[in-house]
Amino acid sequence: MLARVRILLPYLLHVATPAVPASVEFERDGVTVLVRWPYQSAADRSIYTIESVAPPSDIADSLGPLDPVRISPNVRIDGGETFAADAIQVELRAPAFARTSEDSHRLAALAVDSAQGALERIRSVTRAAHVRRLTRDETVWRLDYLNEDGSELAPAPPLLRASISPGAIDLTAVAVTNEIWEAARSLPKDFRTPPWETLFLDAVSTRWNIGPALVLMYAALEARITNAIEVLIDSTDADPELWSWITDRDEKFHLQPSMKDKYSVVIKALSGESLKVRDAKLWQSFVQIGKGRNSFAHGEPATIDRKPVTDLDMIRLLDHCGRILNWVDSLLPSEHRRPQREIASQIEVTRFLAR
Repeated sequence: MLARVRILLPYLLHVATPAVPASVEFERDGVTVLVRWPYQSAADRSIYTIESVAPPSDIADSLGPLDPVRISPNVRIDGGETFAADAIQVELRAPAFARTSEDSHRLAALAVDSAQGALERIRSVTRAAHVRRLTRDETVWRLDYLNEDGSELAPAPPLLRASISPGAIDLTAVAVTNEIWEAARSLPKDFRTPPWETLFLDAVSTRWNIGPALVLMYAALEARITNAIEVLIDSTDADPELWSWITDRDEKFHLQPSMKDKYSVVIKALSGESLKVRDAKLWQSFVQIGKGRNSFAHGEPATIDRKPVTDLDMIRLLDHCGRILNWVDSLLPSEHRRPQREIASQIEVTRFLAR
């Protein structure tokens, strides 16, 4: 039996024509996996913008190949024509499938992971930064159970013949009211977003790309505490020469305060507050961000205590990272804190998910 999974990519790949390359084929858990060449689908990608009025369920019926393809008017490769590919097909074969909802999601997860493996190789070979990680929750896919020759199966309730996931819609809306505009305009003329805030916001924007997002979060926490300690050294009775001796040990980095030291012992000595004592949950997330970052930085998948970091983990860690940054901010003299503007705006976003 054949389970065909068509996956909508969150980016475009320009494919040289004509091309009929070999597929990627391997075995996994008793299933033969075949990853086909990226293709151009008939899907309307604008459905996933906040301004679209069409429900995302409409895209499930348009993931098939567009025939004929639309040749790119702008992009050529080695002087030849190209088309913009926005989808990839994975074929799964086994003697039989259970054809239940649980089975279809298991197979779709296998297909998404298999497609990601092929796309990672393209990313590495081409150094294409925009070829980002596919996630099971965010990705749009359609699975069809078919006969071995690709023909449709006869109805046999309650067995499924197809299953879809409309993926995740970005409903982010940024309010710009008169009050917000005036607040932005009133910032100092020399205002620049501090590096830790830039790093944190970049982590939020790339949260589905778990490893890099963890690295950015950790860098934001490191930049924030380093700056805060410097500010507190200058604004307290602490001996700057002593601090210089502590932090500059003739390049003996193992003798310098660790990130854990800075967020507990050092900051407490300067402000009377320690994250470890102040909030156990935030401290736990702080430690987990470091563990996830370290595992990824050492060439492994991002893990915490040998467990893969999930998308749900990232939502919690990002929230706690932001709260830690705000906590550090609260320890500083007012002139060194992030400008705070309590502006409340009610945003309502309405989207139909299905017809």
